[in-house]
Amino acid sequence: SVDSFLEDVRAGEDFWIAFNVSIILNSPTEPLEGALVTLTPIINGIPINPITETTNSTGIVVFEFTLPSNTQNLSLGLTLEGEFSYEGTLTSFSDFTVKPARSAGISFEVLLTYLVIFGITISAAGGSFAVYRGVVVPKKREKARILMEVKTIFDDAINLEHILILYKGTGTCVYFKSFGSEVIDPDLISGFISAICSFGKDLVMQEELNEVTYGEKMLLLSDGEFIRVALVLGKKASLILRENTMEFINIFEKTYAAELPNWRGQLDIFRSAGTIIDEILNTSIILPHELTYEFSNMKALKKPHSRDVLKIAEDLMKDSERNFFFIATLLKEASEKTSKDTAEIFMGIKELRDRRILKPIEISAIDVPPISQQEINLIDQRVSGLVNLSPEEKQKLINDLAQQGPAEREAYFSSITEQREIVTAPVETKPEAPLIDNIKKAKKEIQKLRKKALSAKKKKDYENSINSYQNAAKIATDWEFSKECQELEDIIRITKIEDLKIKMEILEKEAKVAEKAENYNEAAQKYKASSKTASEIFKLGVTDMTKEVKRLTNKSKECEKLI
Repeated sequence: SVDSFLEDVRAGEDFWIAFNVSIILNSPTEPLEGALVTLTPIINGIPINPITETTNSTGIVVFEFTLPSNTQNLSLGLTLEGEFSYEGTLTSFSDFTVKPARSAGISFEVLLTYLVIFGITISAAGGSFAVYRGVVVPKKREKARILMEVKTIFDDAINLEHILILYKGTGTCVYFKSFGSEVIDPDLISGFISAICSFGKDLVMQEELNEVTYGEKMLLLSDGEFIRVALVLGKKASLILRENTMEFINIFEKTYAAELPNWRGQLDIFRSAGTIIDEILNTSIILPHELTYEFSNMKALKKPHSRDVLKIAEDLMKDSERNFFFIATLLKEASEKTSKDTAEIFMGIKELRDRRILKPIEISAIDVPPISQQEINLIDQRVSGLVNLSPEEKQKLINDLAQQGPAEREAYFSSITEQREIVTAPVETKPEAPLIDNIKKAKKEIQKLRKKALSAKKKKDYENSINSYQNAAKIATDWEFSKECQELEDIIRITKIEDLKIKMEILEKEAKVAEKAENYNEAAQKYKASSKTASEIFKLGVTDMTKEVKRLTNKSKECEKLI
C-alpha cells in the first residue's frame, strides 16, 4: 500500500513516494524486510527506466525521481520480486494529478509556501524516511557502486588477452604483453599488427576509440599524439575499460614525453610501461598474490570485513603450504566461510590491495630459459636487414630484443615488416557517416542514439537498444561527458537486467514444461541455463539474485537425478 507521497506533483520537478510492504497473515500485519521492489514510472503513457530499491526494517521502501518538464499524466507500476516464502506481485497506481511546470519567475512568497508545505509533508512521513534517505540510501548506493566497480575490474582484467603499443611515426610495435597462459601463434601476432596498422580505411564513424572485430577477438583501438594502443579482448569492452584506455595513453605519453617525439628504435626505455598498464588497467588482479605484514598498513584498515578477508587469506596460505594464492580462490573461500555478502568481500579485497597488504606476484619471468646463441644469431640476421639505423643502433636493438620473450620479438619484427606511418584520421570516410568534431554535434548524436535506443526498448528489442546506448556512451566517453557517461552506464545496466530477467523467466517456464512432460534431461539443461542467466544478473549488481542462482541450480540437480 502507499505509505505517503508528494501530493504537489509538478512536471519538471522531483517526485517521491513511499510504499508499505507487508505480509497479511494475522493481525497485526508483518513488515516485509529486505524485499526487492521495482518501480516503473509511466510518463504520458510511456514507461521510463525502472528503479529498484529494498524495503527497510519497517517494510517501507522509498522511490524518488525527476518528472520530465513535458509530463501531463503519471502512472506507476510496482513489482515485488517473489521469494521462497512469498509470491511476487504487480500493482498499478494511476491516480496522480500532474500540474504544469512552474514558470521561471516564481515569487519568493510562493516558493516559501511550497517549502513549508514540502517540509510538513516530509515530517508527516516520519523520521524513518529521513533516516532512510540520509543514511541507508547513500550507504546502499555506495556499496552498489563499489561492487560494480570491483566486479568490472575483475571482468576487464580477465577479458584483456594482449596489449600492443605501436609508434605511429613508423608503425613499429614498441611494447607487447600477453596476459594469457598459452603460447601465442606468431601468425596471429602478425595478423593483429596488420589489422592495427591498416585500420582507418572504412570507418562508419570517426571516434577516438574504435572496436574492430578480428576473428573471434575484439580489438579496442585508441590513438594518442605519438602512439596507437590496441587491446585484444575476448568480448566487447566495458565503459570503464574504454575510459581507462584513454587515460593510459595520456599517462604513457606524459611519462615518455622526452623520448617519443624523436624516437629512433630504442626498446629498453619502454620496459617500465608494464607498471603503468597495471596501474591503470588493473591487470595484476588475475596474478597470484602474496601477503605482506607491514603493521602500519594493517593498522590503517578501515573496514572490518577487510580484516575478515585477511584472516581467510592467512588460512589459505597455511592450508596450501604455498606462499601465494589467487584472488578468485580467496573470493570463493571468503563467500563460503564468512557471513559477508559478495559486495563486502569485494570491498575488503580492494582495500587490502590498495593498502599493499595483498601484493601481486609477477610470474612472467619465472622458469623462462635463457636465450640461445642460435636465437641471438637469428635476431642479428633479421636486424641487419633494417635500414635507417646506424651500426651502433642496430647492436643496441639486438641487445634489447635478446632480453625480450619470443612473442615480444615477433610483434616487433611483424610491425617493422609493414613500416608505414599510422594516421589517426580515416583515409576514406563514408559520405553518410557523422563527423563529430565539436561538443554540439557530440551531444546531438548522443540524443539521437538515446531516442533510437528507447524506441527499440519499447519494442522489446533489447539487443539493438543496448547497442545504441553503448554507442552513445562511447561518444560521451570520448568527449568526457562524465555525468552523461554515468547516466548511460546505469541505463545500460538496467536495460541488460530487464533483458536477462525476461530470458531467465522464459528459460524457467520452458524447464517447467519439460519437467511436467517428464523430459528431465531438457528440464535440467533449461534450469541450468536459467541459473546461469541469474548469475549474469547478479554480476550486474542485483545481489539478491544469489538466491535465484541457488534455487535454479538445485532444480537442475533434482531433474538430473530423475534422468
